[in-house]
Amino acid sequence: GIIGSFEGAPKVACPLHKKQFSLEDGHQFDGDLKLITFPVKIEGDDVMVELPAVEEVDAILGTNGLRVTKSDCIDITGDALKVPVRSSVSLVTEEAGMRNTTLVH
Repeated sequence: GIIGSFEGAPKVACPLHKKQFSLEDGHQFDGDLKLITFPVKIEGDDVMVELPAVEEVDAILGTNGLRVTKSDCIDITGDALKVPVRSSVSLVTEEAGMRNTTLVH
C-alpha cells in the first residue's frame, strides 16, 4: 500500500480500493473495517515484526499454513498472468524526418 498520513496519523492506503487504514491500530478512516496490526521494532536497518503463531494467524484469517484456501476477492495478479506476453516489439524512431521501424525479439 501507499504510506502517508491522515490528519497527522500514520496510514496505509490501498491504491486499488481507495481505503485508508491507521498504522497505529488498523482502523479504517471514514469506514468500519479494521486491519490486523502487529508490534514492530527497528534494529539498525532491519524492521522486526512480532507475529503470532501460524495456527493463530490461520484461525484469524481463515488460512491454512498462511495460505489462502478460499477467497471471494478478485485475484488481479492471477488475472494478469493470463494476459499473453508479446514475443516481439516494434520500435519506431524518427531521425532527420525519416521513420524507422525495428523489430526486437
